Amino acid sequence: MSKRIKMILMVSLALNIALMGVIGGHLLKGKPPHGQWQARMVDKMVSALPQEKQADARAQYQAALGNEEVNREAMKQAQKAIEAVLVATEFDANAYKEAVSQMGVQRQEKMQRMVDVTANIAKDLSLEERQKLAEALARRKH
Repeated sequence: MSKRIKMILMVSLALNIALMGVIGGHLLKGKPPHGQWQARMVDKMVSALPQEKQADARAQYQAALGNEEVNREAMKQAQKAIEAVLVATEFDANAYKEAVSQMGVQRQEKMQRMVDVTANIAKDLSLEERQKLAEALARRKH
């Protein structure tokens, strides 16, 4: 086997192990009540903004999150596809990778909507306001 193929296989294996670790960590930790983490994240970011800009920013973030039921259903379908591949009589590694990739696409699309809103809001903020927003973004994981 060439070095390139070995490297690709090692990277793929590492990514799969990392994904399984993330999924396992979430299962062990338990998930917060649905939607609460998003609401807390938006609240932290919006509260860092000047009072007069908060209502518009909150509306933009809520619009970006969209219909949560549609988002949740897409994620459930992606998870079911992963499960179906894993429990199939004949395991298909390519089908597994594709199913996991689709889960990532769903997450990436949601994240991109949030990034777009943040960029739209930040373009109209002063340097000081952007610094406060940056601090709120850094604290959102805590």
